[in-house]
Amino acid sequence: SPDEIAKNPSAVSRALKKALKEDAKKKKDEVTESHPSGVGVPPPPGAEVPPPPGTGIPPPPGAGIPPPPGEGVPPPPGPGVPPPPGGVIPPLGLPPPPGGLSPPALIVKTKSKEEKEAEELEKLGIKTNTIDTPTPQRKMKRLHWDTLDVKSLKDTIFVELLKDEEDEDAQFDTSGFEAAFGAIVATAKKKGAKAKKNAGAKGKKAAEKKKKVSLLDSKRTRNVLIAVSRIKLKQDDLVNALANMDRDALDSETLRRVQGIFPTSDELNTIRKYKGDPENLAEVERLFLAMSKDKLIKQKILWMLFINDFPSIIQESKDKIKTLDSAINGLTSSKSLKTLLRTILFLGNYMNAGSKKGRAYGFKLKTLMQLSGIKSADKKTNLLGYAAQNMRKKGDDPAQILDDLKDVEHASRVDSKHLVNEIMRMRNTVKQMISKVLAKPLKDRQKKSGCPEYADKCPGSSDRHPGCSEESPDASGEPQGQNGFPPDVVAFCKQAEEEIGELHKSFSATKESFAKMCKLFALDLSDKTVFEEAFRIWSDFLRVFKPALIIPKAKPKPKPKPKKRLSEIKVKPDNKGDPGAKGASKLPTVPAIAESDAKATADGEKNGKVSEKNG
Repeated sequence: SPDEIAKNPSAVSRALKKALKEDAKKKKDEVTESHPSGVGVPPPPGAEVPPPPGTGIPPPPGAGIPPPPGEGVPPPPGPGVPPPPGGVIPPLGLPPPPGGLSPPALIVKTKSKEEKEAEELEKLGIKTNTIDTPTPQRKMKRLHWDTLDVKSLKDTIFVELLKDEEDEDAQFDTSGFEAAFGAIVATAKKKGAKAKKNAGAKGKKAAEKKKKVSLLDSKRTRNVLIAVSRIKLKQDDLVNALANMDRDALDSETLRRVQGIFPTSDELNTIRKYKGDPENLAEVERLFLAMSKDKLIKQKILWMLFINDFPSIIQESKDKIKTLDSAINGLTSSKSLKTLLRTILFLGNYMNAGSKKGRAYGFKLKTLMQLSGIKSADKKTNLLGYAAQNMRKKGDDPAQILDDLKDVEHASRVDSKHLVNEIMRMRNTVKQMISKVLAKPLKDRQKKSGCPEYADKCPGSSDRHPGCSEESPDASGEPQGQNGFPPDVVAFCKQAEEEIGELHKSFSATKESFAKMCKLFALDLSDKTVFEEAFRIWSDFLRVFKPALIIPKAKPKPKPKPKKRLSEIKVKPDNKGDPGAKGASKLPTVPAIAESDAKATADGEKNGKVSEKNG
């Protein structure tokens, strides 16, 4: 029954084998009896007996086809084992047991986790016994670190560390480490972080400007007049300097004041609709009307400010990129840092020996922040400080790490998004300036392109005639602008284009170096372009690493206080000369004084003998 098969499958399997053997033997005996040796096999029905071999007489037409040589005699009809359907002989093996149960599946031996890890380590050139540590003689504190899988080790710093043939436990003081970081029953204090609420000041909404019959309201007019009075230029001179981009007459402070009072699009539309005599307009309205005649005047103000600020902006970007490069180079080339990481890997595997967290081939960098929280038994040091002391014993200077990573703190303060935006803003601004400043005059472009509406009707639109577009650059490189830009502006466009190109190339190389550094230290960042996120991890580590470099000093034993002699004892005076009165000082009696002097003399002699002996 199925229940018996499930209870004892091995016994059922043996019984089936025995029954099959008996059945096969029985069928073999039946075939032997029906076909004794020496008796020919009768031909199949409808076929004649073929002539014996050697007669040379071929069989007559219609005779049956003799069996091909080498295939033996076909079984006769009647008793015997019938051939299976299709004439295909099934492979030898056990038939399925009764009840429709299939035979047990073949067990395929799979590789264990250790065997797979050994294969991966062999590909990386790492020996499996590299991370073996001595077994602690006592229960240790556990280091709850985030370890790396063997598959994640490729291209990380741990491959280099594990290939190093240096014997880490050769100079390792196991007894001292176990005494310092043995497991103790202690209550961990959780420090609750207080949430800081940043109360932002509410900005006041600017009052909506009321449109009156007059062109501008009184408040707007008053503010513009105050700003214009601080500009040491007449109205006409100011407008001409803006139109000609005269940077000698307009410094950055003046340009920002003009930018602050520049008319809005609504104000310009209102002034343009005015059909009266311009001389009848007020001072502010006349100024805005003169500005509205040049369609590029607002962009010219921005361009002049950009030209003035360009040297400082691009130098600041170069300095930030240089800081990032220096920090990346310090992290990837520091030998002391590699020694520290190798030491921490060894100590962590020693502490976690025999647990699931043991035998780790690497760890994530956030583990470094946990080391300072694992205190020794005497509370004088922590695991990070112990690792630094272990480096000193081997002749390495852990303080060299601070010098190698001196630019990490500055790199953690670099706003990568702001840096990218500044580079893109400079590129776009220079590109926009080049499209206007280095563009040929419209008539020259019309004539060169063979415009059918040359000079009279062609609007210079790129939709109608691409060759007449205002955006067509000057391929000849002549210092000539469409709207009469000065030569210094033309020269700036060419120089700025080259500098920004070099800056962009340098920044691309920095991003590639940063990506390699993240791979080296197994940094899993959500955004690989946010530099400060990675450098902040190292900066926080250095903040806790500096105190770990301080060597704890043993406290000196307190010196015993010398005994006071009788002559040094101060006696308080009596209250009223009455020894029996309350609060009066009690003088020692004569026997007590004699006994005290004798004891002091004996002590002096004893101390003298001790001094002579020491001498």
